[in-house]
This record gives sequence, C-alpha cells and structure tokens, in this order.
Amino acid sequence: MILVVSRNDIPVVWPFNKGVSLQCIIAVQRHAVDPVSFSVPNTNYKMCFSASASFGLSAVLVTTSAITFRKVKSKDQLMFAAIPLVFAIQQFTEGFVWLSLKSGGDAGEHNIPAHIFLFFAHVVWPLWVPVAVFVMEKNPARKKIVMAMILIGAVVSVYLGSCLLRFPVHASIRGHHVFYGLDFPLVLKWFCAVLYFIPTVLPPFVSSGKRMKLLGLAVLASYIVSQVFFEGYVISVWCFFAAAISATVYFIIHGFSKVSTSDISN
Repeated sequence: MILVVSRNDIPVVWPFNKGVSLQCIIAVQRHAVDPVSFSVPNTNYKMCFSASASFGLSAVLVTTSAITFRKVKSKDQLMFAAIPLVFAIQQFTEGFVWLSLKSGGDAGEHNIPAHIFLFFAHVVWPLWVPVAVFVMEKNPARKKIVMAMILIGAVVSVYLGSCLLRFPVHASIRGHHVFYGLDFPLVLKWFCAVLYFIPTVLPPFVSSGKRMKLLGLAVLASYIVSQVFFEGYVISVWCFFAAAISATVYFIIHGFSKVSTSDISN
C-alpha cells in the first residue's frame, strides 16, 4: 500500500507496510525524522547534553589542544594535533545553538550557529581527518590509500556543503538533545552516508602509527553507540562523543615524540 504525505508542502510517496508505522509517517510531516537515517528520534536514552556541557567540553579541549601542541615535534603533526582545537570550536558553536533555541531563537534557516556547527560536521571533518593522517604518514603504500580517502572526503564535503547552502536546515531541542532537520535530497541518502563514513572513521585504521588504531576504534564505537542509543540525534551526539575522544590525540602525539620516524613507517 502506498501513502502520500506532505513534507514542506512537497508530496512524498511512502510505502506503507509492517516495517513503517503511522508514527513514522506523521514524524516525517513534523520533521521528527532524521533525514540521514530516516529514523524517528529515540527519546528512551537521555544524557545531560546542554549548553553547559558543550561549553565545558570546549574548554577542556582548548586546554588539551594547548598541551598537545607543546608535544609536536614536526610540522607534519600540526594538523593532527589541531583536531581537539577544531572540535572545541565546533562544540563552542553548538553551545550557542542550545542558547539560541532555549531563548526562543530562530530554529530555521537564520540560525547561524546551527549552520556553523553543521559546516564543521559535513564539510570540515570529511577532509580534515584524512588530510591530517596523510601528512603524518611515512609509508608510501598507506599514503596512497589515505589519498583515495581524501578524494572521497572532498566529494562528500562539496556535496554536503552545497546542500547546506541550497536546502533548509532546522534545529530544535527534543528531550536532552539537539535535533538537526536537514531537508537534503533523499536519493543519495545511503550512498552519501557510506562515503561520509570512509574519510571520517577509517583513516586511523590505515595509519601505521601504533596508537592511531585505538583512536579509530574509539571513534567507531562512539558512532555505533550514537546510532543504537541516540537514533535520530546522530549528528549532535556523535560529534559530542568524537570531540571528547579527540582528547586522546595528545597521547598519540606524545607517543610519536618517543619513537623514531623509521618506527612509524614500519
């Protein structure tokens, strides 16, 4: 059976079967469905996400970043060492998303903090992560693999960046989470999700750095937790978890400072 529902006054053809409840269809109309995963936001699991949490994590990451930069031994480590600082800026921005929404600010296209936060999530990270790993890597074969990930990240960044400019963005507080409603085209939904995953999660696994794989495992685990327990809020929650995990960049840089270049390239 096929149902036709309205989303932003645009008819959407929806296959109605046992796997799709009427709740899901109503949620589409009310922007309650994550347009990336097409899932109704899960409100069963709550954590204390708030403006204070975002600002607090941002402050911790700024401190971590300052300490990390002191451990940098070569220029090729600078971009990787800056990851906590970039996350700090992103979390600081989401703190203003919280404040804006709490004070009754615009939840739509004119919510500048929301657009900045999503710019980091959709445009910056698909390129920053693989490039940071690439410039540190000494093994030629591994550099070629990471270069392929950079190219994928560039495609993802350009596509999602263009979507941010062309389509409406809505932010709202639901329970203890910020929900970002992105009215992006749905045709490339799954394909784009896979392409996003490759440059943002996989580069640490390719790196020959001994501690890099631990970072990759932590980021992967945080993604799985976000998908399973915070379905519908993945953009906000995963970025928060990844930001916290990025503090481990200090230990990776510190480890690099203890080994020779030949050890890293093995």
